[in-house]
Amino acid sequence: TMKKYVLYISFMVSLTALTSCFQDLDQDPAFDYPKQPPILDYVKPKLAFTFEDNSEDMSVYKATTQVVGNASYTQGKVKKAYQGADNSYILITPPTTPLNGGKSLHDVLSNLGSFSIAFWMNAEKPTKAIGLFSLTNNKGFWSYIDLFMEPGNSTQTNGRFKLHLSNGTKDGWVDKIIPETLGKWVHLVFRYDATTGKFTIFRNGSEVHSQEFKTLGGIACPNLGTLVIGTLPFQTTPPLTTGAGAQGWAGFYKGQLDQFYFFNEPINDVQIKTLASEK
Repeated sequence: TMKKYVLYISFMVSLTALTSCFQDLDQDPAFDYPKQPPILDYVKPKLAFTFEDNSEDMSVYKATTQVVGNASYTQGKVKKAYQGADNSYILITPPTTPLNGGKSLHDVLSNLGSFSIAFWMNAEKPTKAIGLFSLTNNKGFWSYIDLFMEPGNSTQTNGRFKLHLSNGTKDGWVDKIIPETLGKWVHLVFRYDATTGKFTIFRNGSEVHSQEFKTLGGIACPNLGTLVIGTLPFQTTPPLTTGAGAQGWAGFYKGQLDQFYFFNEPINDVQIKTLASEK
């Protein structure tokens, strides 16, 4: 009986130690595990905004940025996020100095070709046309890329997204209501492959819309101006284009943005799923 008692005590001590070991795995370890490579080592954006209490460009180009208005930073999808506000936006000036003997960001964007725009957003249904991102034509009403939201035919959960594309002479339009994109965090990617003319929208890593532009070709920006996040280029003060002034039907993005990346290539489906799973 004493032997059984000793064996029982030994078993309980071992079980306690094993349980403690498993519990410790849930705690922050006292030593460092090898870290996964940062997302920016996996994808190579030409613009990258992580919004960790600032709107600095985290890409290798380090584009000059200026936050206008009362925008702030709040709890985001991945650490902090940009919090938009009325009359608030981010101006982005692409450098004209070549990077490491190669092309400058201004040259890269001027001869863009293909592109992808990826970001997390958390927004309510807008009451006006709200610019998300524009690759500005400083002489035109519409830009080379204008990505914006519209209130018409949208609901509290289904957002209406419009995209204007231009190669300098020809224009293309996307107009799509995407379910489950308002009132909560959602990851969106807008991808254009100039080689095939295929344009695709992804929500939370999955394709939700595609269409073809048979004659548009590569995006070219001969009058590239200052880029903007948070409104359309003619809505800034002063306007970023000589082609238009402020419009009564346009407004400012008042939601949250996080992990905003712009690429000069059609990133692949695996990369898109990786971005959509970032935490």
